[in-house]
Amino acid sequence: MHGHQKKPELTKFYSLFKLTALCALFHEAAALPLQDTAPVACGRPGHCTETPGLKLNLDGSPRIYKDGDSKAEITAFKYRTDAIIRMTATSNTTFELVNFVPANLEDVEIVMSFQGGPQNVYVALIESLPAHTIVELEYPFVTNPDGVFTSRANGGLRPVDLTPFSTGVAPGQVSFDYRGTSTIMQRLERLKSVPWTLSLHDFDPTGNPNNNWVDNLTPRHGRLWSAHILNSAYQFTHPDFADRMAAEPITDNQGALMSAEFKRNLLSRLLSSRRFNLGVVARVSGLGGGSTLGVADYVLRFAFFYGQSGITYHELGHCLGYSHASSMTYPTNSRGFDPLGQAFGEEMRFANDLLIDQTNYPWRSDHQVRCHGQGYQQQCPWYMRCTGTAYADGTYRYCEGVPPRPSSPPPAPPSTPPPPSPAPPPWGTQYIESCNYGRYLFENTISDVDIRSIRGNEGGWEHVNNRPVLTADDNYYNRACWNIRPVWGDLVFIESCNYGRYLFENSNSGDIRSIRGNEGGWEHVNNRPVLTADDNYYHRALWKLVPIGGGQWFIESWLTGRYLFENTISDVDIRSIRGNEGGWEHVNNRPVLTADDNYYNRACWKMYKL
Repeated sequence: MHGHQKKPELTKFYSLFKLTALCALFHEAAALPLQDTAPVACGRPGHCTETPGLKLNLDGSPRIYKDGDSKAEITAFKYRTDAIIRMTATSNTTFELVNFVPANLEDVEIVMSFQGGPQNVYVALIESLPAHTIVELEYPFVTNPDGVFTSRANGGLRPVDLTPFSTGVAPGQVSFDYRGTSTIMQRLERLKSVPWTLSLHDFDPTGNPNNNWVDNLTPRHGRLWSAHILNSAYQFTHPDFADRMAAEPITDNQGALMSAEFKRNLLSRLLSSRRFNLGVVARVSGLGGGSTLGVADYVLRFAFFYGQSGITYHELGHCLGYSHASSMTYPTNSRGFDPLGQAFGEEMRFANDLLIDQTNYPWRSDHQVRCHGQGYQQQCPWYMRCTGTAYADGTYRYCEGVPPRPSSPPPAPPSTPPPPSPAPPPWGTQYIESCNYGRYLFENTISDVDIRSIRGNEGGWEHVNNRPVLTADDNYYNRACWNIRPVWGDLVFIESCNYGRYLFENSNSGDIRSIRGNEGGWEHVNNRPVLTADDNYYHRALWKLVPIGGGQWFIESWLTGRYLFENTISDVDIRSIRGNEGGWEHVNNRPVLTADDNYYNRACWKMYKL
């Protein structure tokens, strides 16, 4: 038990559970002459056909991270990925067991080694070990000194006499391990190569409302973080991940491509002994660096359960010492650590090769958003859809991640003519021109600071620098110049050439793709001015370029599906009279909006390379 944990308050639970559990075991032993010890079939001396030892069922035991636990209690625990079922000697006759795995386990074999004595002795089989169990138990060879215990040697099981230890063993003289043959126990074996020390951390102990950490850290966060960080470690130790990382184009802080050998060493460094203080951020999507690893609540709720989020990979890049100039954080030409992590994570999810997912995480309401059924009418977050199948009770549906596109489209029937080749995406430096009137998309921030090296400093999109984007009749002071940067797949950032600020969706409408045109025009509460922001907060700076033919495009918010929409009151095509308005403080310089449809062709745009 760590010195900072409050063992006296938990002892009453341990004692009660130990008394109940051991009384049950002794009762069974009295009734069935020690048949609580697994029978041993040793047809030949020194060869046994099964793992004997005391059998335990720990259903009903106390748990860590349970609802109602205080912030001090949930931040007190430290755990390690390489000893995720933690066992610690607490006296000569007892040990504490804490299962930090957020899944119910079965048939967990407890293995002990004795200094100067027997090694790798199977002392107990836990038939049921609930998620996040914490319990103190008596040593099985003390409870049942006449029990038959075995060790594995030369490919077989050999009986071991533990009667010399029936009165106990000094805490410093024993060590513990866990094994099992179930799928999840075999997967946990991989984590034994990752010596991370982990703890939920309160980065806002004073409840400061102005910082970027949540004020109300809860047991739910502890449960979700245990799933998220173990899934991450399991992914990075996949036999193919090192090769994929070695092949992925990744740049360093100077923009230089890393060698394959360097990337393999970088992954080894990530998986080496290190400390992560796990936090939950507010108003931003993530914060990371050194031992600090923080992500937003929505990342914990979504990633691995329903899809992937790039936030954790980005922040781990910072933990390894990389800045936003490196594609260990932000992708370069859609390549880097973040795109690799997301793609590989999705491959594992669809191969049913995640450590923790919806099928084995016990606290359904931690991640589910119930969106349909009496009492459950919540709106799905922008990155999800209300498509989840109701459980056996049939009373509700829940939000699911949007299914990814298949890696390649199914072949068309022979009678179907081949589709025309799509227009190449207009990446690079561009004018973005309204199809109707020829007006240019125009940066309107009052800041003259290039924020590329200080992304995220403004902390959100309610800052004095977050001004509505306009359309103007000319490229005054180069403010109509935009850099279209590919991010991932068909997603882009649209970045101001002058200051590096991103075009930013400001509507709170939710996803309108399935109800396009319902708003009926562009004088609706959801028609909010588009801004520019210094970072991609909540993925509001992600856009899709949708070709509509003739070199024309819809610019669609990935978050809401809304189209970038020209809002000028002028109906004059200014292409032949560019510059006549003399600047961007003219009656025709109206804020650009997003709208749910292409009313009067005002969502149509053209791109011209500068």
